[in-house]
Amino acid sequence: MGYNKHLIQMKKTIYILMFFSGMVSAGIQAQQYVISSPDQKISAKITVGENVYCAITCEGRFVLMPSPVSMTVNGNRLGYRARVKASQTREVNTMVSAVYGVRAQIPDHYRELKLDFEGNYSLLFRVYDKGVAWRFQTGFKGKVIVNGEESEFRFDGWPEGWFSEGNSYETLYTLKKIAELDLQKNYFLPCVLNTTSGVKLAIVESDVDDYPCMHIRKSPGFNVNLQPAFDYYPLQFKQGGFNNYILEVTQRAGYIAYTDGTRSFPWRVCIVAPRDEVLADCDLVYLLARPQAIQETDWIKPGQVMWDWWADYVLEGVDFKSGINTSTYLYHIDFADKWNIPYILVDWKWSDGQDLLLINPEVDVRRVCAYGRQKGVGVILWAPSFTLDRQLDRVLDSMAAWGAIGVKVDFFDRWDQLADQMYERIARACARRRMIVDFHGCYLPCGLHRTYPNIINYEGVLGNEVNKWDKKVTPEHKVTLPFTRMLGGPMDFTPGGMRNAVGDNFVVRNTLPFTNGTRCMEMALYVVYQEPLVMLSDAATEYAKEPELFRFITHIPSSWDESKVLEARMSDYLIVARKKGNEWYIGGINDETMEREFTVPLSFLDAGKQYVAHLYTDGVNTDKIGTDYRYTTREVSSSSSLSLKMNRGGGCIVRIVPR
Repeated sequence: MGYNKHLIQMKKTIYILMFFSGMVSAGIQAQQYVISSPDQKISAKITVGENVYCAITCEGRFVLMPSPVSMTVNGNRLGYRARVKASQTREVNTMVSAVYGVRAQIPDHYRELKLDFEGNYSLLFRVYDKGVAWRFQTGFKGKVIVNGEESEFRFDGWPEGWFSEGNSYETLYTLKKIAELDLQKNYFLPCVLNTTSGVKLAIVESDVDDYPCMHIRKSPGFNVNLQPAFDYYPLQFKQGGFNNYILEVTQRAGYIAYTDGTRSFPWRVCIVAPRDEVLADCDLVYLLARPQAIQETDWIKPGQVMWDWWADYVLEGVDFKSGINTSTYLYHIDFADKWNIPYILVDWKWSDGQDLLLINPEVDVRRVCAYGRQKGVGVILWAPSFTLDRQLDRVLDSMAAWGAIGVKVDFFDRWDQLADQMYERIARACARRRMIVDFHGCYLPCGLHRTYPNIINYEGVLGNEVNKWDKKVTPEHKVTLPFTRMLGGPMDFTPGGMRNAVGDNFVVRNTLPFTNGTRCMEMALYVVYQEPLVMLSDAATEYAKEPELFRFITHIPSSWDESKVLEARMSDYLIVARKKGNEWYIGGINDETMEREFTVPLSFLDAGKQYVAHLYTDGVNTDKIGTDYRYTTREVSSSSSLSLKMNRGGGCIVRIVPR
């Protein structure tokens, strides 16, 4: 161990010596700039010499070693031997109003450095109390080709991190050392690094506009550096993938983007987390995104959704054959109306996947939408992305005329520039018709939901649907997501399963599937996860069997006024408190390694007021039957504390209401 520490320190010393000696040997007089966060704890140190370098420290400790910041446009490398023409600094301290989310008002407080370079381009750096972001801005004429980005993220020592790999964003986050990454593979954002300083650093992006999504990969050479990776610009396509829903790329160019020469490029964001609760409650992606493009938003309403597909269209005790048919959807509307659930989802196969106006004769979609409107229940219709984009105006006009209030757009499965254009094109077209959007088979949210808040949720996550065919969605995975995937924003995980099991008791099946974890863990996801449009995934008749419990679930808000992290350790446990109106909810989730108990002070309650806490906690027998829970109540105030115990793979949920 002592030898490893010596090797790490020696490597760090060699790297810093090489960094500065490289400046000297090139005969370059380096210019240095330092900009700190408003609370003075985080600093970005910018060096302009042979290259532009950015280093990040947290309370004096390096979390990012001096790392090159560079991109190549029309064959010219921006940031190489750059000459600063002017520099400007400013501080901004304001509030951003959110249409939905985990808080209604988001503080936007940062310090900014702008470096203008010869050659008509700039670099913009912002430092927040929770991280550092930078972006290029260019003032070139006409269209340009972006050949690539040559930046790196350089680290000290032998850091490990949580990385997501696979063919889509619907994958696990695996803890491994950078040195163990495959040089030939790209890894999806976000990735979260355990730096040798003891501070975690998460890499994300924001304001991806007319540009491919950034991935990450191991840099050749040193085994501790990461670099950006992108899908190249598409040139030729064929229809393929699952059910021919996807426009697959068969030929790509040797560059990543063809775009306007005068523009701002995406933010590259490093979230700096000396404590894990920073990761579990971070708004930087939202704050860095383009401001709202929709002026009137009163029609955008978060809420719960009755879903047909997950339970395999099962309805018990009805006098018709349940399935993809009109009777099933009319039943869902009546059920939603009875329980004050604002939406139902009509998932795939209500129409032809290649022609959305060729309607399944078993589904009278006009009647379903009209009945929903009569009952005050919004109907959301499913569509594959390529088909919808090809028929965009015709289909959306028809959906709006029928009375549908939104669309679930599925099977993007691409992350290049033209795919990014498709997301915005669909969101904009839906906004013109006052229709909400739920993206599935999609990329990580990177701020478009701020610009178009009618994008009310994204999948981009390994969620409960996988329980129908695999055991990957474990309690540990569910606890990891708030510290990783949720850094991007809303996450359509689809909670609400009523058959709950822990460990070997969990069973994979398609019809009426299980969830891995206790009943209280599953309920707590409605509080812990950010899901403005949130599924009630199970069968209506399953919920009807437990009316008191279901009534509690339907009262849980899906958008909040205020949020606080009470306890957090990445991948192990998380307890949060969220407020809506004059009520507070507490949600806690725990991995499967051990049971845990916490004493949670309620100091966030209004002083001098009395409240009643309604507690759902794990029962003593969840190791055998995951549905076991206890319901209790107690009177509380701001001076009270709650003892919250969570079993293995367990959770807890509390509703606190004024007396």
